[in-house]
Parts: sequence; structure tokens; C-alpha cells
Amino acid sequence: MEAAVAAKERALAEKYGELMSLEDVVKALRYPSVQSARKAIIRGSFPLNMIRLPPRRGLYVPVKHVAIYLAALDCVPGSASGGEGQHQSLAKRPGNRHARSHGGPNSSS
Repeated sequence: MEAAVAAKERALAEKYGELMSLEDVVKALRYPSVQSARKAIIRGSFPLNMIRLPPRRGLYVPVKHVAIYLAALDCVPGSASGGEGQHQSLAKRPGNRHARSHGGPNSSS
């Protein structure tokens, strides 16, 4: 795991420097928008602890924290990057009431 963290930290530091702004983190974590990330921070559901750096405006996080978070995702069973063959598509999950057949909303299976 430490090697994965170091590799991710190097890659992120080359691209963003030692500190990542909220905008940078949104790109790295593929959040839909900065506004959705801000809402997640307010709700307490954002996965990283962003900090203010006076007198600078905005929120920041050290690259190492982002690298640790991303490396931890690699170890999660069933995540897209966490192991081969363990990922189920949304439509194939049992009990998924939102999955529709490919014939349209009014087709019967």
C-alpha cells in the first residue's frame, strides 16, 4: 500500500504541486462540479478534510492526503479499481429498482 501511495503522491505532485485546491481535488476525484463538492463538505460527506490557509482564499489539502485516499480505494472490494471481476454493473445488482430494460420505459420483459 505504501508503494501505491508514493506513486500516486508523485503523480499528483507533478500535476498539482504539494497542495491541491478544491478545484484540483474535484478534477482528481471526478466530482460533477465544485458546487457539488462544496455541498458535500457542508454535509460532512466529503472524503477529505479541506483546510483554509490564511490569507489565501479557498480550501486546500496536501497532496499526500489525496494520495492516501486514492490508494485506499484500490483496496476496497467491489470498487472499479479494487479487484478484477468483483465489479457489478448497476443494472445487474439484485433489487435495483432503477434499472430498466433496453426496450424503453413501457416495454415488458
